[in-house]
Amino acid sequence: MGIFQRKDSEHWWMSFSHKGHRYRLSTGTANERLAERIYAKVRTDIETGAYFPQMPEHHKTVAKLLEKYFVEHSALNKKPRAHRRDRSLKTHLIKAFGHLIMFDVTPAAIAAYKTARRQAGASGATVNRELGMARHAFNLAMKEWQWASRNPFTMVAREKEPKGRDRWLRDEEERRLLAACPAWLREFVEFAVETGLRLGEILTLQWPHVDLGHGTLTVEAATTKNGLPRTIPLSDRALAVLQRQQSRSGTASLVVFANRKGGHRTLGTVNRAFRRALTRADITNCRFHDLRHTFATRLCQDGVDPYTVQRLVGHQDPKMTQRYAHHCTESLRRGIEVLNRRGTGRLSRFCHAEPHSALEASEAVV
Repeated sequence: MGIFQRKDSEHWWMSFSHKGHRYRLSTGTANERLAERIYAKVRTDIETGAYFPQMPEHHKTVAKLLEKYFVEHSALNKKPRAHRRDRSLKTHLIKAFGHLIMFDVTPAAIAAYKTARRQAGASGATVNRELGMARHAFNLAMKEWQWASRNPFTMVAREKEPKGRDRWLRDEEERRLLAACPAWLREFVEFAVETGLRLGEILTLQWPHVDLGHGTLTVEAATTKNGLPRTIPLSDRALAVLQRQQSRSGTASLVVFANRKGGHRTLGTVNRAFRRALTRADITNCRFHDLRHTFATRLCQDGVDPYTVQRLVGHQDPKMTQRYAHHCTESLRRGIEVLNRRGTGRLSRFCHAEPHSALEASEAVV
């Protein structure tokens, strides 16, 4: 059959048979003359036994790659929630790129995908998550699976994303919210504000991970977002919440914030109750996760250094903590006070120094 062009590819393809085997391969070029030469060489090499098969990227589709990624990486290495998110991301990617041979994915096609997704209403963050999954899949295909020699997704810039949320509760808002919460939810809110734990970390917290004697708790690696454990000291208010929980449940359940049957409450249950409490308290634009922001913001406002805040909230990347930097004015003020003290000491020594000459003495008098 020779060479031909497909509607979904800018490259010329070759198709021919030899000894009953059908070969259908991309030439890897959009130049027709070069494609003819490649076709002739490949056919000659096959007929003389000198042909070495191309990498899978020349005949595997993107759909095959994403399925492999989903089954062999996402399902085995990611938490259930992230794995479910990957399922949604994969759906959009397969719809756009699934029919393409891996080698035929170009930066231009990826740029067109970004434009189409944004025009369809997807946010920059959503598009970046989708392209990030494809980029990771191609990286694995290159480095571990030997499926590809290049990664076109690294050639395309990320979409701009808005800065992270900076919503936190003022003291008066917290009082109103607590007054609007049922008793069980009030414990969740107080504990989140005093510890900075994520809702999932609070829901899965168990008594063996709490040390009331030393006033600490350990968040297990399996429940943290970055997969790393962390131990944090507890404030008096957080300790009081735990003591109340212990007095109610005793040793009946391992779960610290258990429901009436001693089991875990669900994310949906807490979030629904939280939204109802916000409505009663007339508080807008607030999510349960903003209680974590409240914890970090209050630390910064009271002069706690960013490194300590990073360790307490469990950020692996210090850039995540930088969103609170503009709240650190008290910490910065202490730095200036150090200069003030040093400056005062230097000026004092200078003003009380003995003149070294009669000229200096006369100038001092003047």
